Amino acid sequence: IMEDGKLKAYIMTRVKNSMTLNDFFLRKRYIQVNDILEATFKVSLVLRELHDNDIICQDLSFDNILINSDGEISFVDMDGCSHERFYSPYVSGLLNHYVTKYCKKESIVPNRKTDKLSLMLAFFQVIFLKEIQEVKEKEYKSLSSNVSTLENLYSYRNLIINKRIDSIFVPYLDEFINLSDDYVIDRNKQVSVKTKIMSI
Repeated sequence: IMEDGKLKAYIMTRVKNSMTLNDFFLRKRYIQVNDILEATFKVSLVLRELHDNDIICQDLSFDNILINSDGEISFVDMDGCSHERFYSPYVSGLLNHYVTKYCKKESIVPNRKTDKLSLMLAFFQVIFLKEIQEVKEKEYKSLSSNVSTLENLYSYRNLIINKRIDSIFVPYLDEFINLSDDYVIDRNKQVSVKTKIMSI
């Protein structure tokens, strides 16, 4: 709820016939890459709108974004956002792990860039079923040969795993997504017995 251009409160509502993007994309054996791309494209457009209204999501993850049977996207847990003088202590688990554990930094300053990075990390995880810093070059190249969106993001993948994200501009994902990508991923071929993270 905005009043005089300032954020005063959030309205929380139950979104019917919806599930989180993680639940939607991690519990199927076969997944159309195009479904992931379309959903992520919509999420990126919503993120742009939030940023245009000076709202920083902070806790941006695919556990906090719902999709319904019509493919409509809804952001939830918005009380974790920051706006003007209201600051939230939350950041996404993926972002926190990347910054503090992988990059060995002590703190995170939430801003538009960290939101876009959170979305990129969530996108990579739902594609590969693990954090992008754990995805080997051969594995990335193998899938990107069939998914041009991943080829488009290859340089950002390298910057992320080389811990150089502080020095670059992080884009909105909709700039790189090719909605014509049409490929089916077999999750059984992605998941080892040791690291299995979903039920099929």
